[in-house]
Amino acid sequence: MSRRRIRTFETTRITIKEENMIKAAIKKLVLGEGLGEKEAEEVLGRVIDGKVPASQVGALLTALRMKGESVDEITGAARALKTRLYRFQLNNHLLNLLFC
Repeated sequence: MSRRRIRTFETTRITIKEENMIKAAIKKLVLGEGLGEKEAEEVLGRVIDGKVPASQVGALLTALRMKGESVDEITGAARALKTRLYRFQLNNHLLNLLFC
């Protein structure tokens, strides 16, 4: 008797504004334009929060890599990660955890 693995996928709810923002960012990157620091922080923050479908994440990261990451884009990504850190004290050591 074999057991079949059943995968369940969490449906992501995306508002039209969010979807257009992701699509606009992908379009800018494909055209060779860079994202500003704030724009990169918002877009990558939504990716980290799991609010963007996997297909758009793949397109976004591929376009970003093909264009080459700019300082503003890396800074925006770092800020998006930093705002989602959970800090706590354990035996006099400060730990930072990122829950994605």
